Amino acid sequence: MPYYYCNLNETNGTEHILCQMLSERGWSPTRSVSEAQLSLDPSSMATINDTTTRKEKKRWIWSDKCDALSCKAMLFESLGKSDSFWPPTVVLRSVEEIDELQVNEEVFVKHPRCSGGSGTWKAANTQEAKQLAFDVFKKCKAVVIQKAIVPALLPNGPSIFELRIWSIMRGQHLFTFNKFRAKTAHLKAILMNRAIQSQESDFGQHYPWNIATEDQIRLAIGPHLYDTHTRPAILKAIEALHHSVLPHLPTDGSFFFLGLDFIVSRTEATPYFIEANIKPSYRFYNPDAQFPSPVVRDMAHSALVGLADLIHQDYSDFSSYINKHNEEDQPVDGGGVALLSSFSKSNKSPHWLSHASSLLRSSH
Repeated sequence: MPYYYCNLNETNGTEHILCQMLSERGWSPTRSVSEAQLSLDPSSMATINDTTTRKEKKRWIWSDKCDALSCKAMLFESLGKSDSFWPPTVVLRSVEEIDELQVNEEVFVKHPRCSGGSGTWKAANTQEAKQLAFDVFKKCKAVVIQKAIVPALLPNGPSIFELRIWSIMRGQHLFTFNKFRAKTAHLKAILMNRAIQSQESDFGQHYPWNIATEDQIRLAIGPHLYDTHTRPAILKAIEALHHSVLPHLPTDGSFFFLGLDFIVSRTEATPYFIEANIKPSYRFYNPDAQFPSPVVRDMAHSALVGLADLIHQDYSDFSSYINKHNEEDQPVDGGGVALLSSFSKSNKSPHWLSHASSLLRSSH
């Protein structure tokens, strides 16, 4: 019998929704983290010192700390300077590098460890960029400079948008959830973060909760262009991201639930990866109560069902799931989530997708 360990409970005693889903699949709670196949408390795993025991058990540990993903400076240094999947980006780590900075187009100046828009500013010229960079550098000795992509438009408003994709990285395995959505903002907005946009007078006026569905994005871009170019490029970018950070990912069963943000260019509908957000387990404790947007609630429920299936499949026979992916040369749909790539010790190069336009079924 598989067990889950969770020290998160609401005041009324309700369990985390993922634990409820696993209970329906025959799992039981345990107070002994050493015998749990799933732990929603990553700090508890540090108490298990027997590495042999940790590796032998099929553990899933919902982790919330990985500098290679959460620190923008480390992340984009790992990704390199290629602008195929992300905007041209430089990381400056000295006063001399900032002094030499020259920009001839709008850029975003970013604090490496701030999220939610609190550490991002737009600069229109070299002088503005340098001043912002020096201000950030005083606080953390590193600053990220990234080209500002002119975003594609949605018809209502019109509005700009930023795509949000949820993925799971667990060591050599990468999974991407089938449903995408977008954060929207008015045409002249600089940032699309919900906390910032909720203060605007037109919040929710054009799209409820400033959230657009993938169907709406697809229609705005054009179904053929979205299916054959935008969506496949997103999947390739996520795989490239996974390959770049793979050496920094733990191998003890820890997994990261990621919110990956993409800007889609207005001219070619090309998606550019701009940020990774690690989601701790408590962010999905009770989706009905935590997500006011029906679109996000539906997306969360679908994702958690997919995650529960993955964990349960791993306990039963996950190897067949991986082998099927390798044999068919394409992701295997596990309900709400699909295996996008799997790296073995003998295969360290990206497994690029040959059928990307039809790999993951969306809600359209």
